[in-house]
Amino acid sequence: MSDMNQVALSGRLTRDPIVRGEGDRLAVTLSIASNRQWPDGAGGFNEEVCFIDVSTFSFVAQRCAGRLKKGALVWVSGRLQLNRWQDAASGENRQAIRIVASNVDSPSFRANRSEHQAETLEQAALRSAAETTEAERGEQDDVLTAA
Repeated sequence: MSDMNQVALSGRLTRDPIVRGEGDRLAVTLSIASNRQWPDGAGGFNEEVCFIDVSTFSFVAQRCAGRLKKGALVWVSGRLQLNRWQDAASGENRQAIRIVASNVDSPSFRANRSEHQAETLEQAALRSAAETTEAERGEQDDVLTAA
């Protein structure tokens, strides 16, 4: 049985998408700020902001490149990926974790759809999780059948 590497989050874009490549080889990098608030006990709230880099490819990248702008609310699901490299200037080893998105959703994608056709972010999250789970089950069945 393989380990599970799946993440879902929502937040706002901190900058316009960075687009590289074209056609089937399109890659888009997003930077998302995801906020968390909790009561401080004195009637106010504490807040923590987490900045996350997200990479998308192919069809998902095409949707993001044409429709998303800085400040847009997005919901992202995908997997975590650890990148390692050596800093050219200092020679130090570096690493960073990013999300490789299999799905990016935003109200911006549904701007031209009717209210009855529009899917809420929660509905999109549930749909995406169900699709991913079904795909993983299919992969596990293939592995078990081969063994």
